[in-house]
Amino acid sequence: MSDTINQKHYSGVVAEWYDALIESEENDIKYYQKFAEESKGPVLELACGTGRLLFPYLKEGVQIDGVDVSEEMLEICKKKIDSMGLKSNLYMQDIADLDLPKQYQTIFIAGGSFQLISSFQRALRAMKKIYNHLLPGGKFVVDIFRPLDRDNIIQDGLWVKGREAQNHLGKKIIVYGSNKNNIDEQLIKGLYKYELYDNDRLTDTMIGEIYLRWYGKYEFEMMLEKAGFKNIKMEMNEIITVHGKAFVFTAEKE
Repeated sequence: MSDTINQKHYSGVVAEWYDALIESEENDIKYYQKFAEESKGPVLELACGTGRLLFPYLKEGVQIDGVDVSEEMLEICKKKIDSMGLKSNLYMQDIADLDLPKQYQTIFIAGGSFQLISSFQRALRAMKKIYNHLLPGGKFVVDIFRPLDRDNIIQDGLWVKGREAQNHLGKKIIVYGSNKNNIDEQLIKGLYKYELYDNDRLTDTMIGEIYLRWYGKYEFEMMLEKAGFKNIKMEMNEIITVHGKAFVFTAEKE
C-alpha cells in the first residue's frame, strides 16, 4: 500500500469523467467560496483536480493557484483556465512534499481529499508543509468525514452502485464501490469499478483503488496543533452529499 495520494487512480477515465460525475455537488463550491473571497491575499487550493472549485473562484476574481498529483487532471484544469484567458499557477506535487515559490493567505483542501494521505506520518508532514506555506496570520481550511458514521456506508465486500453520468454522444459511465474497512488502523481500502457504455452497450470495465484514513475530531485537532497551528475551530457541515456531515476545521498561522 502506498501512503501517498494515488496518482494513477486519478488519471485516464477518472480524470476524463470526473467533472460529469460530480457536477451535482455544489455545497463545497459555495462553502469554500466565502473563504476564498474573504482572503486578503493569494489563495491556494490543494488537490484542486480539474478545477471544479478553483475555476469558478478564478472567474470571480480570486487570486488562486492549485496543486494536485494528477497531471491529467491539471491539464483539464489548465484548458478551462486558458479558455477564459485567465491566469493561475498550477503545480503537480504531493501535499506532503509541498515546495512552492511563495506563501499564501488562505490554503484549503475540500471534499475529504486530505484523507487520501493514508499514512499518519505523511499527513502530519503535509500539515507542517501547509503551515510553512502560509503567510503570517494565514488560514488553513480542511474538511474530513468519518466513513463509518455514514448512513450509506458500504459493507465489506459488497459492490454498491454509486454515481453515473452520460454525455451528448450517448456514452455513459457507471461507478460501483466496494470497501474493505480496517477499523483498528482507521483505514478504508476503496475499490471502484468503472463501467463504460456506448449507446447502452458495455464497452469497457476498469478497476481502481484508493486508501482513505479517518480521524477523530480531537485527534485531528491535536495534529493541527502539533504542526504549529493556532486558533483552531471546528464545525459540522455537509460538504459532499455522499459523505454526510463532515468536520470542517479552520486553523491559523500566527
